[in-house]
Amino acid sequence: MRHVAEVIESGKPRLGQAGLDGADDLVEGIVVMLRGENPSEVVERLKARIDDLNNRLPRRM
Repeated sequence: MRHVAEVIESGKPRLGQAGLDGADDLVEGIVVMLRGENPSEVVERLKARIDDLNNRLPRRM
């Protein structure tokens, strides 16, 4: 890269904001369910996956 551009690390400006209960940095997403799937099973798998991800993230200070 140094031959074609100068690369620096920096923060990106916030383009939107989501918040809940005083926390202003949240992650939002959209779940698309496949045709023929059972909605209850999809939601349960989604909740399990979110719990797994949350357990692996660093704790807020």
